Amino acid sequence: MIFNRRKKWNGQVASLLPTFDLTIEIVGPMAALEALDMVYPKGFSPQEGALYLAYLTYSTFIKEGDARADNLKNRIGFAEEDWIAAGRVNPKIVSTWREKAKIWESALR
Repeated sequence: MIFNRRKKWNGQVASLLPTFDLTIEIVGPMAALEALDMVYPKGFSPQEGALYLAYLTYSTFIKEGDARADNLKNRIGFAEEDWIAAGRVNPKIVSTWREKAKIWESALR
């Protein structure tokens, strides 16, 4: 029963990744599962889970100098605003992730 809830949640997270122009293959299947293992017990919504994966992928893109980083950052911003307004993500969590993203970006300068 618990496994079925988790499986459903994972599927919901995966179905939201196209919002960021991402797939599980781009994120990395094992990396995605490991990341989701960390946030599922915290009660993250599917939107928060997808946003978490998007931020992790953004950090990878930044570190690797991947040209997709700018597009991903823009998509993250649009999704955050919509999902905060809809009450689907916690603004405090989003604020923390935004601060982390600033640190990653400044490390490249």
